[in-house]
Amino acid sequence: MHYGLVMDLVGVPEAAKQLNVVEQRVRQMLAAGVLLGQKLGGVWVVDPVDLRRLVNERRPGGRPLVASSAWDVLRFLDGQPLSGSRLFRAKNHVDRKSIDRLVQCLRSRAQIRYYVAHDGVLQDVGNDGRIVLGGISAASAHNADVINEGKVEGYVKASDLDSLVSDYALTHNAELANMVLRVVDDNGWPFEENQRIASRVVVAVDLLESNNDRSIRAGQKLYEEAV
Repeated sequence: MHYGLVMDLVGVPEAAKQLNVVEQRVRQMLAAGVLLGQKLGGVWVVDPVDLRRLVNERRPGGRPLVASSAWDVLRFLDGQPLSGSRLFRAKNHVDRKSIDRLVQCLRSRAQIRYYVAHDGVLQDVGNDGRIVLGGISAASAHNADVINEGKVEGYVKASDLDSLVSDYALTHNAELANMVLRVVDDNGWPFEENQRIASRVVVAVDLLESNNDRSIRAGQKLYEEAV
């Protein structure tokens, strides 16, 4: 450990900013030991030396793509047709990056929001046509070896988010979330009309972003099968 004075420790919001991830992800990394830190008065603080290490490790080749380019990479991996410069750029990103680096670059495809839904409506939310199921919620559709323990994960258009939250009285809570919604700008919505399940590659990337070892292994296997 590199801990010195308490005043030298970094808070979760600042660590999230430096790592370009959401605060919940920083807490997950701390709990898993990926990032060194400690709890003071029940609040996580981060070892600044270890934070610099992780920032430096993630920097090379890990710059996020713009959302449209991220979805083009996913289309390319899915075998969907692209033409001209879009095809060249997508192929170039795939050829030059490891899976870990590629997943980092693809995180810009959507904004992640964490919610709590009452148990009585959770299934209804998952069945709502405004959501395209991804991650853990779509894993079984692609025969992934991972179990969904009562959570909903999916994609939603930005224009549908507020009504969805209102209709099901969803509460924003990163710590206790049983719903993970990835919000995509309407102009860049990548799914077909009436599509209910995200593709194998998209689900694989969702799972690879998880902090759960079994989900990560399942995502790795799905990715390898797809590409």
